[in-house]
Amino acid sequence: MSAVRKNRVPAHVALRDTLGAYELPSFPTVVASVLDAVRDPHQGLAKIADILAPDPRLSVRVLAAANSAAFGGGRTVTNIRQAVGLLGALNVESIALSVGVRGALNAPDVPGFDQKRFWLTAARRAIVARTLAAKYEPEEASICFTVGLLQDMAVPMLVAARREAYTLILSRARQGHHDLASLERKSLGMDHAQTGGLLCEVWELPGTLARAVRLHHEVNDSVPVPISIVADMPYEDDEICIAHVASCVNERLGMPLDQAQILVNECFSQADQFARVLR
Repeated sequence: MSAVRKNRVPAHVALRDTLGAYELPSFPTVVASVLDAVRDPHQGLAKIADILAPDPRLSVRVLAAANSAAFGGGRTVTNIRQAVGLLGALNVESIALSVGVRGALNAPDVPGFDQKRFWLTAARRAIVARTLAAKYEPEEASICFTVGLLQDMAVPMLVAARREAYTLILSRARQGHHDLASLERKSLGMDHAQTGGLLCEVWELPGTLARAVRLHHEVNDSVPVPISIVADMPYEDDEICIAHVASCVNERLGMPLDQAQILVNECFSQADQFARVLR
């Protein structure tokens, strides 16, 4: 686990204060093993494939991702070693994280929260952020994809843990009374970004991911521009969503609006396919 700073409440204690009696789900062991292998310079792609192979749920999703447009699938990939070789370690890490978190954080549909729409929007954020990073900040492309996908990872957990209170928060945010984060802090003591950062620590996920999740709504030099662009992607209908993101791309990166709209449309098409991989 990340080192706890002096005088700071440990992550699991802070989460318990926010989540109440909710039992924090365990992070899938096989996904943790994949992440360890990716971070170990002595482990190659073949070892990562060997870890994935016995787990049908995860290996099927890695294969599906390798064959999807989201990862440039132009030929049929039929075995896990071939898929890992095509995707590369960083993409496999992102997919494994995504599948692990998606599986661990199931939540009921409640007013203001539709799980299918939630993960579709997450996939769209991820693809848009990665595409923009590849064009403007190539070294940040992998982390932008992962943070775009997982930045709101605490929301399903808050729905499950504090259903009545959180349903009211979502309803008030949807009605435009206040932004979601300020309502969360007022009612729960911390917002979903802070909660997600703590969950990353408890699950011993990479420190760069924990920090980026915690800060994704902030606009400063430590947050890559593609992440800040997609951070407030609306959950409304597609036309509103595309117009909002394209406008942000135009304002923040100077891309002509018509080009930005084309880019976002293409990203959404890829993301819709990737969202099916996560189910």
